[in-house]
Amino acid sequence: NGERKNASAAAQFVDTEIQRLPRTTWRNGPANDPHTNIRAIPTSQLYTYSNRTLYSYYCHQYDVRPCVPLWLALSTVPGDFNIKTLCLSFDGAETGQRADAMRTATADKQVDDTHINVQLGSPFGSIGLLPLLEVLAVNKGISILRLVGVGLLNNSVEWIASCFSENNGQLKILDLSGNKISDSVLKYFRYLIHQCPSIVHIILTGTLVSDEGRAQLPSVPHPHETKQRLTRLAGGAQVPGSSSNTYAFEGPPA
Repeated sequence: NGERKNASAAAQFVDTEIQRLPRTTWRNGPANDPHTNIRAIPTSQLYTYSNRTLYSYYCHQYDVRPCVPLWLALSTVPGDFNIKTLCLSFDGAETGQRADAMRTATADKQVDDTHINVQLGSPFGSIGLLPLLEVLAVNKGISILRLVGVGLLNNSVEWIASCFSENNGQLKILDLSGNKISDSVLKYFRYLIHQCPSIVHIILTGTLVSDEGRAQLPSVPHPHETKQRLTRLAGGAQVPGSSSNTYAFEGPPA
């Protein structure tokens, strides 16, 4: 009888834990299939590379033309993987206040090697994202990632979720505004939130994600973040829909 009670309690515990998991259609999470077809740099050799040379190497591996403004903004110091903020935007996708907010840096140059803000002359697209993700995977302290109007598609979101769910515990703001992503990516956001609990704000302005789709995203208590902290992370701007204990999701304007 004692063994049966223990088995029943264990089964109930497992069922409870499974219910807490995001509803997904996979066993092992999102994948970056193109990554499996390249030659990755061994971890033991990373210290010989800088962010710039790392980006160049993976552009060659993915057979992608480097994004020159991004390439120029990356650090040339070997082993200096300390990007905290990365904001990349294509001018053609920006309007109004978002354009003003993204132009806080001078011209099209970064603030410094840890806080990078680059205006692109053209979007680099989903394939162009791949070498950038290889760089971000080793910059584990990044807290703000804005990729605005850079030509991302639904597969890009899966690759981003794969990258940050495995390699990052600091990401707080993810801005994918102005990209052609739709409701089919919601499962990747749910997975990312579950795997990367530091996230407090996902911005989807100007995407194809519907209001109904955004309503499916969980609003999970996050008591360690305050509205002032969110405002500071967003560069001083008010974060729509934010509060002291909820994730904030911003979608297409009504």
